[in-house]
Amino acid sequence: MIYIGDSKVDLRDQDLVAFLQNGSTGNIYQWPLAKIPDYQQSAIKPFDLGVAMAGVDVPWNIVQYWSLFDRGQEISKFKIETAGYKQIKINASIKLYLKKGLSQGILERIEKAFNSYTLGSGDVDAYAENFLKANPDISPFSFGCSHNYTIEILTDEVIDNNKIDWLRAHLKENQSLRQIGPNERKNGESRPVRGPNELVCPHDENLPIDPANPCDIKKDIEREIDSRLNNTKCADNKTSSWRIARTDYVPDSRWVWGWHSVKIGCARFDLYYPQTELRDRELQFWVSITIPESLILYEKSIRDCAQRSAVATVVLTIIFSDYATAAAKFMALFWLCLQAKFIDPIECIAADVWVETVYTSDWH
Repeated sequence: MIYIGDSKVDLRDQDLVAFLQNGSTGNIYQWPLAKIPDYQQSAIKPFDLGVAMAGVDVPWNIVQYWSLFDRGQEISKFKIETAGYKQIKINASIKLYLKKGLSQGILERIEKAFNSYTLGSGDVDAYAENFLKANPDISPFSFGCSHNYTIEILTDEVIDNNKIDWLRAHLKENQSLRQIGPNERKNGESRPVRGPNELVCPHDENLPIDPANPCDIKKDIEREIDSRLNNTKCADNKTSSWRIARTDYVPDSRWVWGWHSVKIGCARFDLYYPQTELRDRELQFWVSITIPESLILYEKSIRDCAQRSAVATVVLTIIFSDYATAAAKFMALFWLCLQAKFIDPIECIAADVWVETVYTSDWH
């Protein structure tokens, strides 16, 4: 007897994820069966081993598009990146394969022996060896066994709504949100891609929290600005930065994927699935201005423009969920404010909004 087929099931498989995204509770996915030259699948039912794993979450990334309304008037569009998942159950079995060209009599004897096997029959190799001794006209290469899997959807899709719930909780009176169109579902592992003004502390996210070295967001911002101004004609600018808002507790989550071995009876399976980890974090929203020394007398006016632009509804409401859109809105408002105060264009004035993620616990 030969053993064929793969013992591995990778739950990141694109065909499987697409099936789960579009399928309903109770739908069953057949993991692709092995295709072996000169062998064919037997028509008889596979030998059922039972449940290899139940209650596993298979996740995917989701992009949602939203509109922000104030007194019924749409004032902004933005996007939220979140995640969704469905729970599954994996059933394992053994499928019989037969050498092509066998006589009907040999085929029937092999299938009868396969159907007669139970876990109480003992070691499968010894069982096959005894069968071959009792049937010397059958070659040990006449048949083989392969791992077989079916995957059942156990739940409807669950979407992580922490971000949109946080936004709703912080809306002002007369403000509302409306989702635009259906969710966009994407495969692959989610990894944050931060822009240059999206900072993180500790700077190395993989290091554990060190209470002896607290975050200094002001220094982080000034260091970043200084690096941009070096070797420019604006290198002598004065930088000021201040905090606009912060969130106290915003849980962060991730999926840690890995191989896990499962043994059922005499068969061993390797499953690649994720486990959820959490950590605590806070988000801080800062604004900065840089101005030439020659314009220090106008610092308060420039600062006021930055402050008013940062706390505008179209910026403050979405800064923690869609930084890029909020930053673009801020810059448009800031320059409109400056144009109203200064007739002539002024060089070397700059303003930025910043979001720093401060991790307050390790992954657990």
